[in-house]
Amino acid sequence: MTDLTFLSSVGPAEQVHLKSTPLVSCELYDKDRVAGEVNERIRTGVYDGYEAELCLDNSALCSAAVFQPYKVESGYVFEIQSNSWNEISDEVQNAVVRQIVYSTWGHPKRADSPLDVVIKDDPLEASPLSYLAPKTAECYLRFAQPDSLVGAKGGDAYGPNCWFTAISALADHRSTYARAQLLFPSAWDKSRFMGPTEFRLHLQQFTQVQEPQFGDIIRYYTEEPIYGGFHNLIYGGEVHAAVYVGKESYVSAEGQSEQREIALTKNGRSDLDFLIFQDVHSLDEIYLSPPSVNPAETEGQRIKKGYFRVKRGASVLDPVEYGMLSTAHGGYLVDNKNYADRWLCLAKLITPPPGDRRSCYNYPVEWMTLPIPISTPSGLETPLKIGKAARLEPFGPPEVIRMKRAKNSG
Repeated sequence: MTDLTFLSSVGPAEQVHLKSTPLVSCELYDKDRVAGEVNERIRTGVYDGYEAELCLDNSALCSAAVFQPYKVESGYVFEIQSNSWNEISDEVQNAVVRQIVYSTWGHPKRADSPLDVVIKDDPLEASPLSYLAPKTAECYLRFAQPDSLVGAKGGDAYGPNCWFTAISALADHRSTYARAQLLFPSAWDKSRFMGPTEFRLHLQQFTQVQEPQFGDIIRYYTEEPIYGGFHNLIYGGEVHAAVYVGKESYVSAEGQSEQREIALTKNGRSDLDFLIFQDVHSLDEIYLSPPSVNPAETEGQRIKKGYFRVKRGASVLDPVEYGMLSTAHGGYLVDNKNYADRWLCLAKLITPPPGDRRSCYNYPVEWMTLPIPISTPSGLETPLKIGKAARLEPFGPPEVIRMKRAKNSG
């Protein structure tokens, strides 16, 4: 196996050299199995309301008469509804499935398609996943399990997201990386949504570095916490996080010698996304919105990118496992409070806030925040304070919250 003892060194680390294959061209991709899984998910309502852009893989296919009802100015769009799926022609069904595969597993025509990655110098060509949390390897290329989702199905579901994926991959005590960094033994077994406040508190156990090495977190963020923002990309100032795994040297289609950085990334928190390896350059294009598209009011609101390395011997504890022993527990409670009404609304247990054209995403009506520093000091020096807050309500399955609210109101 590849010697990763350099992970525990104090000085600059050796670079991990990788070899990649487009995901749709590797042995992990079984076209019939994937199409069958997508069809089953459509029939169970996971994709209800999803607008599939048809014929992205081959525009000529949409010239057939059967596609004309779905023509719009920009192309051909089909809105999925499970209750009418069986009435759709085979040609349109196949085009919808191909679009979902295009947006998840990738396609030769898609410039930022996911990659399958192995360690080049390893005689067995092991995956970088071998050195991260076992749970991370289990989640690779798999949609989230229903018991880890809250809110609703499909795009309205909140589950294991980029922040949870990045932290848990490194901090779980069973990972080679955690042992090499002498991290305090910690279990990260419960896949879930992690909010931005909790993530920022975990980041206080990390130090920003200039040159990335295996296991560093690639963080897209703003200095000033922002709620809302361009296409709702910015939550509490956190935009995205991924795990840096190494570099690949390759020859481009034009015959030029090229190099690219590769990350392990979960590009979403819903039931429509799964964990993949991806070129970091394509992540930059997604998450570093140029000022002309996303004009910043101040420098602190401009999206930036940084590499962050966990401190040797740090305690990065899951608040779900360790409660108040985790320095991020206060942030976990605040994030749950902030998102609770949104999840209840998406689960159709409460209605959207009053007002015209309001949806569940207009919750929370008011964000609760913690006055935590943006930098990464050695300890948590600012006391956890909750602003003019309504009290922290119990968090749990929606039916439990509903019963508790009914009891309290009675």
